[in-house]
Amino acid sequence: MNLINRLIYEIKNQVPIELTELLFNHPRYRHDNSTLEAKIEENYLRPRFLYDLDAGGAQQMIVPMQSITEVYRDTSGITFRIDPAAVNNRRIVSVLGLTSMGGTTGTSSGQNSTLENMYDKLANAYTPANIFTSSDLELVGKNVFKLTTTQPFIPYGFSLRVMVGNDENLSNIHSPHNSYIIEACILGYEAFVYNKLIISINSGELQLGHSLGIIKQQIEDYRDRRRDYMEIMRTKIKRVQTINDGVSYARLIKMGFPR
Repeated sequence: MNLINRLIYEIKNQVPIELTELLFNHPRYRHDNSTLEAKIEENYLRPRFLYDLDAGGAQQMIVPMQSITEVYRDTSGITFRIDPAAVNNRRIVSVLGLTSMGGTTGTSSGQNSTLENMYDKLANAYTPANIFTSSDLELVGKNVFKLTTTQPFIPYGFSLRVMVGNDENLSNIHSPHNSYIIEACILGYEAFVYNKLIISINSGELQLGHSLGIIKQQIEDYRDRRRDYMEIMRTKIKRVQTINDGVSYARLIKMGFPR
């Protein structure tokens, strides 16, 4: 069972199923004839929870200049396109810097062997300071970034550091950390339920054979879930993402941050 399926399983088992059925029986979802599991994935997991997980970036990758193509230049700088294969077709969240080392390790190739991960951490931990920093770089489109510079070309041997989102099934997250992801996902889902149903429940629109009093009380219990969700994303999930990202973790250790 991959982590996406595990999250759906936990939602169905930790949140009263009557609330999920009530939610997806609302007129805004009633035209959708897919399964309850598919509705959870398509309406909450991917557009909301996974989007939030990706927002701050999940993993740094080193992209060699061979995978970057110039598409336009003017007096203010140069615009480049990144080959999607260089980031394993994952969404690029931000561009962090151009460096004079890196780009040949397993991080950019997507390999996950112990030896390659170790080499990634060692190589990238000793990467010198960025030649161009994030203040010189701007993500301007899907896999497209602009470098603000007056230099006519980028010297050979440079690589681009980018931050990408998680892979499609969250398989980049180490299994010992799954419990934190599940906890955050449940809090987010309860906040989602509250946001979608609280107005309807208070206006007495939701019946569908349920006891309105019990349902209303359960939904009102989720009043503070959005706050709890934002807090766990800011603390526990941020730490999990840093530890799961070998490049970022190695750089933090190099700079003397505590483990």
